[in-house]
Amino acid sequence: MLKIKPPKPKTIILACSLIALAIAIPICGFTIYLFSILSERQAQREVNCATLAAEPIAEPVINDLCQRELIPSALGECGQDTFQIQDIMPIVRSQVLENVSTYNDVTNIFGNYEEYCDPKLPDSREFRCNYFIGRWPNILIFYNSETEVVTRVTTPSCTGGS
Repeated sequence: MLKIKPPKPKTIILACSLIALAIAIPICGFTIYLFSILSERQAQREVNCATLAAEPIAEPVINDLCQRELIPSALGECGQDTFQIQDIMPIVRSQVLENVSTYNDVTNIFGNYEEYCDPKLPDSREFRCNYFIGRWPNILIFYNSETEVVTRVTTPSCTGGS
């Protein structure tokens, strides 16, 4: 009768190592590929954001903001400078002060641009209003539900941040 010798421990370790290597190499390759796609998408997003940020604000909006002297002089001079989308957030922040301004203050300044406000719910600490100042990006202003004082001013876009 033919006897089969059991494999040596070194042979088993070598075989297991080769199997693990055969599995690990494709996983590493796929991971590198996935990270390169994500990196490429992030780079494209940054290009898109820069393109959007450099677009001019619509002329009717600029005319309105200039007539009411709402554009800070640090951003430029009305009638002489071109204002870009990236200037919207600084314009809003120059007029709306967190923990100071109220819903009525904001309505007096940017009421024409109020697109939507969440309902004030009794069990909610704050409510949010969405302001569309000429073009995307929109500005989100959060208010304390009881006092209607601004708690935060932000934008969900890549052109101004919170």
